[in-house]
Order: sequence, then structure tokens, then C-alpha cells
Amino acid sequence: MNEIRTIAVVGTGTIGAGWAAYFLSRGLVVKAFDPNPGSLAQLPEKIAKAWPILRGLDASVPERIPEIVIASSLSEALEGVNFVQESGPESEELKIRLFAEMDAAAPHTAIIASSSSSLLVSRLQSACTHPERCLVGHPFNPPYLIPLVEIVAGPKTAEWAVAKAEAFYRDIGKQPLVLAKEISGYIANRLQNAIFKEAMHLIQTGAATVEDVDNAVRFGPGLRWAFMGPFLTYALGGGTGMRRYFEIFEEEIATSWGELGQPTMTDELRETVIAQAETFFAKRSVGEVAARRDEALVNVLKAASALDLTN
Repeated sequence: MNEIRTIAVVGTGTIGAGWAAYFLSRGLVVKAFDPNPGSLAQLPEKIAKAWPILRGLDASVPERIPEIVIASSLSEALEGVNFVQESGPESEELKIRLFAEMDAAAPHTAIIASSSSSLLVSRLQSACTHPERCLVGHPFNPPYLIPLVEIVAGPKTAEWAVAKAEAFYRDIGKQPLVLAKEISGYIANRLQNAIFKEAMHLIQTGAATVEDVDNAVRFGPGLRWAFMGPFLTYALGGGTGMRRYFEIFEEEIATSWGELGQPTMTDELRETVIAQAETFFAKRSVGEVAARRDEALVNVLKAASALDLTN
């Protein structure tokens, strides 16, 4: 049985609120703090919006939303907790200070995990007295739906802290991925950034529009990516495995890699992408599109759970 039962959510923006909703749905005691009173005031509404989606994915989630503890200070939020999920702004300077404050206030046995999407743990833990319990637990947005959590350790992070965090995330239904080494951007975001970089190159050279790129993914490889990664995709593409794929496509790989672009982020490119992307919301608001995304994710997750080709 998981010994982690009381969680502090520090930072209640989009990611922090999503974490709070998910932790509550797992039957955990959740204490929340944000230095911005407005963010804290909006937290119950954000949780309420996520709750029907969580219940749609998991019938065991109770109909009534459990009470969340709204703390008036960071020290109050951290008192007696087993685990801290920090989700403040993506600023290294801010997080270094915040980690030092959390390290001083949280019980010495509590894990302190950051939802950072790119920062190095070695920097975040640099001002801590107990850096051995500090790590990154990077979720994917929305954190109440996407299973992946990337766990990144710094040079001073203890193995027991990584193992404890991995077991905790797995026990509450997440899919933890422990990185073999500390690297900025981690794994999933680096892969996303590589695709986004080529997408921007295609637009900058006039080879495609925003709509073309999105349609190419959602009607093509994106369908496969919902239940298998790029290596299994290519291994099947070879007909008889990865070795055969390299034999068949060696020349094509060398050529295509050389043709990948190096876009320059200019004002013109930025405004072109913004103008084309705004058509997403011509018929529906951002909030409405996000709600439909969540509904779609529930359906994809249900389907993908029965289509694990690696087991």
C-alpha cells in the first residue's frame, strides 16, 4: 500500500489545478497553496470542470468532489505532507528560491517534485539543505488525463527518492518514465520540439499551412502514435523488424535527415502562424475546444488501453 497519502500542490495554475483534481480523484488528501489569491480562488471551479472528465474515464471516481485544503501560507500547505508537487511558473530563478523555501518547511521525509517541463534538477536543488529528496515529476497537459510523468533526478537526488516517486506515480495510475540522465527538456518535449521545429520550417518555406501540418499528423502518424512509439512504428514499417527497416530505407534516411529545416523565428513567421492558428477558434472558444479535447482524450485512452502492442 502506498505510504504517500497527503499531497501539497504548490502553484494552482493550469498544471497545478489539474494535479489537484487528479490527486483528489485518487482519494488523496490535498493541500493547495498559491501566492496569487486569484489563482487559489479559481481552483474549485477548475477542479469542478475536470471532475466529469475524470469520472468519465474512471467509474470509481466519486460523484461528489472531496474537500481540498486551501492553505493561507506555504508553510501551512507543507505541514505534515508526504509529497510536494510544485507547479509554479517556468522560471529557474523563481524555482530555485521556491525549492529552498519548500525544503526548509516540508518534513524531511517528503519528496519535493517539480512539474517543470525543461529545467535542470541540478539547478533547482542547488540551494536546498536536503537536495536528496528533490526531483522533477513532469506531467503532460492536462495532468488529470495524460498518463505520462517524466521523473528526472539531479546529481544530488537519492535513489530512494526516485524509487519512491516512481512507485507513487504508478500507484495512482500514472505511467512514470525515469530518465537515465539529466537533460534539459527531458524526452517527450524534445520529441515534440523536433516535430514543431520542422512544422515551422514547412510554413516558413511555404511548403505547408498550419492546417496542412495538423491534418498531416492527425490523419496520418498521429493515429499510430496513440498506441505505439516511433521505433515500433518503423520496425513494423520494415516488414520484419528494425534491422530490415534500416536495410530498406538507409538511403532515404540519410537524404531526409539532410533535408530537415532550420527555421528562423522571425516576426513574420510568428504572425503567420498566429493568424492561421486563430482559425481553430473561429467557431468555438479556447475553453470549448479544450473541453472537446478532454472528451476526445478520454475516448482515445479507453481505446488505447486495449491496444497495448508491447505486452
